[in-house]
Amino acid sequence: MAWSRGWVPLLLLCLTAGCAAGSGPAAPMAASRTAAAGAGRWQVVSYRGVHVRVPASWQAVDGMHTAFCGSPFPAAATAFTGPNLNGQPSCPASRPGPPRDGVWLQPGRPPPGARPVTIGPSIAARVQRHSIRDHIRYLWYHRVQVEIGIGADPRTAAAIVRSLGYTPGEPDSRAAGTCARSRRAPAMPRPRRLARRLILDHGDVTLRPPRTSAQAAMSAVQPWRDADPGSPFTRYRVLLARYSAKFPARPGANGTLVPEDRHNLAWVIYGQPRTPIPGCGGWSLDAFNARTGEGIIISGW
Repeated sequence: MAWSRGWVPLLLLCLTAGCAAGSGPAAPMAASRTAAAGAGRWQVVSYRGVHVRVPASWQAVDGMHTAFCGSPFPAAATAFTGPNLNGQPSCPASRPGPPRDGVWLQPGRPPPGARPVTIGPSIAARVQRHSIRDHIRYLWYHRVQVEIGIGADPRTAAAIVRSLGYTPGEPDSRAAGTCARSRRAPAMPRPRRLARRLILDHGDVTLRPPRTSAQAAMSAVQPWRDADPGSPFTRYRVLLARYSAKFPARPGANGTLVPEDRHNLAWVIYGQPRTPIPGCGGWSLDAFNARTGEGIIISGW
């Protein structure tokens, strides 16, 4: 991503000399007429003991729902807590998006060369030399990475920076969209013969029940190990099925395509999200020839 340094002087000035946004977490914005009124419009968001104050209108959401390929923050200002373990996709080069407010607290250690910066009494976080990219301020405090979106009014971000604190044992804020997850590495489920047809991978793959006489020449243990399924957000099944797919395919008569994989007896490791809401993991499909052990496909969507 391109680096944006335009906000550095402003926020450094806020950290060292104070801004018009306010003088402490009890009244984060200068526009607050009284401390009580200011406190009524702000809320505390906490993760692993690290906490900040954000506007009360911001929703707290599980970090699994941050965006990729640009700013992690949606148009509606949001406070995210926890990591996003969905995996980083390949993103095309793009210009920084519009400034957006937001906060994201997740596990993280400061990178090599990060320097200390004093935010308040007894509060020294760490930042990189250029700690602002694409309108986002990055801080590291007590093994938590804090990303603060700098929106149209940078005083909001400056007030959030000043509110940074740490309370050992403080419970995490309740977040919407929490994804169910396994606390242990997935154990291999009992292999089963597919009982009814499944159409997967946006219609590209079809699984059919194996014929009654069909028997695998190898157990499902090796395919399971080769697939190495490990997402804590996914529930896996191990199925013996007849595997067919539209691709790969070779040219046929009259410009048609003839699929190369048709009705292959296969061990299939099929993964589905434990929580049926967008952003909580994904689907996966790993298929292996049940007679030779040769891999057929590794797919995720």
